[in-house]
Amino acid sequence: MTSTTVPSKNAKRSKDAKESDQDNLGTVLKIEWKQKLDSLGQSIFDELVRMYDEQKDSKGSAITRIKAFLTSDHKDQYDSWDDCVRWRILFSAMRTDGSREVADEISNIIIDFRPMFAFMSLGQEKNNPSTGLTTFCINRSWCKNKTAHKTDEYTIPFHFAAKKGRHNTVKRMINNIKETFKSVGNSPDHPLSGTTLLKLVQARCLELDNIPLALAQRAFKTPLETLEELLKVPGIAEGDKSLKMAIENGWDSVVEAFLKVGIETPANDDLIREALKRLDDKVELGNVGASVCSKAENCRLEIVKSLVDHADSPDALSETVVEEIIKRDLTEVWEKWREKAGNDSVREIYLWPLHMAVLYEKVEFVKIFVNDYPEALSREAAVPGPWGTEKKDKYPLWYNNRKWDDKEGKGEWKVIAKPSAKQGNRTTIRNLIVTKMVHELDMDKLPDILHRSNEPFDDLCFDISKFNSAAYRISDIVDSLILQDKNSSQNDKDERGMHRYESTLKYVAFPPLDKMVPDREAYRENMNLQRGHDEVFRVLNWLLTKKVTKIIKLIVPDRLVNPHDDYKMAEFVKRFKIEVLDWKVLDLSISIFNFDDHLGKAEITELYLYSSGKRAAIDHWFDKENGVEKLSQLKKQRLSDDASQKITSVDPSELPWYPSPSVADLSKIASRLSSPLADWLTKLAEFIKQRNSRPGKIRHKPTKVAILDNGVLSISPISKQVDAELPVTISEERTGSEAISGNVLNAKPTDTNSSPEQRKESVGNNSLWSRIKAGRSFVDGNLNFSPWQFPSDPHGTQMANLICAIDPSCEIYVARVAEDAFGINAKNVAKAIQWAMDENVDIISMSFVLGEDPDRVMEKKIIEAGKAGIVMTCSTHDEGSRIQKAYPASSMGDCIALLVLAACDEYGKLLRDIEPSLYSYMLRGQNVPAGVVEFIQSSEKISGSSVATALAAGLCSLILTCARLADPNRQFDTEVKIDKENKDHPNSRLHIVREHLDAMVSNSKDHSNYVLLEKFGGIAEPAPGEGMKPGSLSKVGNVATPPVTTVLKQRFGMKG
Repeated sequence: MTSTTVPSKNAKRSKDAKESDQDNLGTVLKIEWKQKLDSLGQSIFDELVRMYDEQKDSKGSAITRIKAFLTSDHKDQYDSWDDCVRWRILFSAMRTDGSREVADEISNIIIDFRPMFAFMSLGQEKNNPSTGLTTFCINRSWCKNKTAHKTDEYTIPFHFAAKKGRHNTVKRMINNIKETFKSVGNSPDHPLSGTTLLKLVQARCLELDNIPLALAQRAFKTPLETLEELLKVPGIAEGDKSLKMAIENGWDSVVEAFLKVGIETPANDDLIREALKRLDDKVELGNVGASVCSKAENCRLEIVKSLVDHADSPDALSETVVEEIIKRDLTEVWEKWREKAGNDSVREIYLWPLHMAVLYEKVEFVKIFVNDYPEALSREAAVPGPWGTEKKDKYPLWYNNRKWDDKEGKGEWKVIAKPSAKQGNRTTIRNLIVTKMVHELDMDKLPDILHRSNEPFDDLCFDISKFNSAAYRISDIVDSLILQDKNSSQNDKDERGMHRYESTLKYVAFPPLDKMVPDREAYRENMNLQRGHDEVFRVLNWLLTKKVTKIIKLIVPDRLVNPHDDYKMAEFVKRFKIEVLDWKVLDLSISIFNFDDHLGKAEITELYLYSSGKRAAIDHWFDKENGVEKLSQLKKQRLSDDASQKITSVDPSELPWYPSPSVADLSKIASRLSSPLADWLTKLAEFIKQRNSRPGKIRHKPTKVAILDNGVLSISPISKQVDAELPVTISEERTGSEAISGNVLNAKPTDTNSSPEQRKESVGNNSLWSRIKAGRSFVDGNLNFSPWQFPSDPHGTQMANLICAIDPSCEIYVARVAEDAFGINAKNVAKAIQWAMDENVDIISMSFVLGEDPDRVMEKKIIEAGKAGIVMTCSTHDEGSRIQKAYPASSMGDCIALLVLAACDEYGKLLRDIEPSLYSYMLRGQNVPAGVVEFIQSSEKISGSSVATALAAGLCSLILTCARLADPNRQFDTEVKIDKENKDHPNSRLHIVREHLDAMVSNSKDHSNYVLLEKFGGIAEPAPGEGMKPGSLSKVGNVATPPVTTVLKQRFGMKG
């Protein structure tokens, strides 16, 4: 390019005027020339494009000519290029939207020839302090006329290429400048000596006011490809806010492009929280190319998933992030994180995800967590949150029954009532967790966790394996159980009946089915024509009506001869999805489980097989087509060789003749204990019934009594009623000697003159089962659970009979603390006391003695219960126990709420010598009628301090019942001092109980502390062993007991 001389237009003027005018004109012309020079680059670019378009048939030749033109570089100042013009041609090529093909060729030629042009501007100042490059036209001789053009152009071609989405050009610019950097060496004069590649690509363009990464994101064309080229420069994204901008805008493809190159710590907590915070924001595109977003339905959710997927450490997700993921129900995000971090890492870092999912009622998360982290079911953990001092370690299920209430700034956990129809999630969560707990946890832990979670629960297993099947027919037990439950559901207007079960049972266990020798069948011809037995099937059908849908383990010791039908067995195995099957039959066929019917295939994981030694059966079991290998889910295989028993004869004379007992009638027990008291109790029962039936009257609140013993049996042998009321098919299905009346063991005939309704009402009013409101077992043995309602020993049931006989309206809460009459330990008792406290009982009866209380766990709970106002009764060790110190009786000195009972005969003589200071009261405990317990070997009359303890508990209950009848609004004190006489608590249960028990003590000095049942409420004045006083007998010989209202007014302060 050559310079041009401009002639003067004012030559005729005076010299001074000429010089002045010439200066002014020179200024004007210089401005005009600069403007021409500024547009010269665009004019040359347009001419090059025109030339290229005219030579479409020989584009290669055109490109060659253009390259020769743009790269000519003569030393002669008047025959060489001005690099400022080259830069302007490059800039014109960068900003054009048309003629992209030739524009790319032109830009490639210039940046190959002058690589640094891509990163420079024509500004008079430094382009940007961060680049380290100065304006070349001022400091270099490349510019042929340094004063003849504008020098305030601040645009950088590289940035403009990024903005336009010219990804190939961006790539070429970067590669060329890399090569140029290699020539820098140690030369301080080289233009690149003061900078780095990273500074160049991170520089802010003053004209566009942004950096390449940000500009590339907003490119209308190919933004992702351009972004990927930029991100290949190591460190370009470090400290940059472009990624955050993409997250804010919701451009998930851009975010993914950042993450694919492995930029430094992308998935930090701040970025993930930002993405979660903007999940509900609208995605804004504006003029940006649509490719910045994927075709996913929710681009912002994809961003969160990408960030989590590219997290660089297992603990990248903070508590706040995890909480937000769970609260928003983002299961896809969690699945990504689990895949990234691995279950083991997640398990170590987070202890509370399941607890949090339960708290926020997120069903899908609960499903994931109970399956992936089942150990969390039995883990107490605190959910992160604004709980302050109320932050507590609790089981997951606890949070299903609690809600955080932060009204008035005073936050507290509040109990949630029973789920309503709108709270279906809570019910679903409860069922999910309980079902999984039944699967995963041992029976010794399961009830305790449920209870400590304040979660009401039904029975977790069905176990009648302890019943004496040698003396009682299983069919009688089954029929009685089903009918008793049917009656209870009708009487209580609760279709669930007395026996209520969770939908998943840990196990179902039966006793041996052929222990009754006369009923055993022998092999004979045509056995296939013999009607099969169905007791087990009847129970399983009954469990279906109780809404049981799954049984994990089924144990059936079936008959050796004529066992239950195989195909029906398989049907129930499939229907209940039984996993562990221990059905003791010989040579069981595996094929019965492989039929793929409407119930699907069996889900057996553990199978017990019993062999008679037949080779054919063993071959079948190991057959690949039909044997155990076809049970795809089978995990364990056990074989037991059971030799067939050869039964040659049966000698009935060798069998003991077991009488069939009748159900214990509580009113008859009371009558045999004390005739006058029984008479008055009958009046009391009628009084309560009438009061409850009066409209507008406050219904009587029954006294709650907790019995800590070995369980309570509450079914009765009423097979005759079963025959009359159950479907005909059941009664017709009885087989063998069950159908022979001569072999029925003294079955007591039913009163055929009374209606079924009358029989039900009679049984309901006078039997034990109607009184039981709740029960729980604290006993486990060999990983089996001992249900509270199926004891193997009569002790607990007879104690309950005595208590209910004394108070006709009390409610019973059964806590099983022992397998039988022995084996009680302090730890189980302590748990049972806590459960009784949680059930808000009034009285706790403990008819047992322990020899030790390690760490005083039981004593601490007794003291705690006493302070809560609960009255407790326990036994002295007067039954031959060889112990140095009796527990819990020894706690009497530390807790006056504990009443210790000693047993005496009807004359007030102790059954065993014991110091008066070691007991509170004496009660009759010799040959006391307690009722025979059905299906369990038992005696009608029993003796011991445990009997006196139960009678005392019944009296305490009766006293509190009358106190509540006298004042229906009465509220007993729940905070009581127990370390001294209870004078400061006249409204405590203990004060009222002691006041009335003291009034019932014999007047005889020789019988100190002997409590007489007849003296209750002043209904009679007997002397020990002397019967009633003459003045208390009527002419017809019945005790003249006072009306109920009289006793309530005179003894309990009832008004009106």
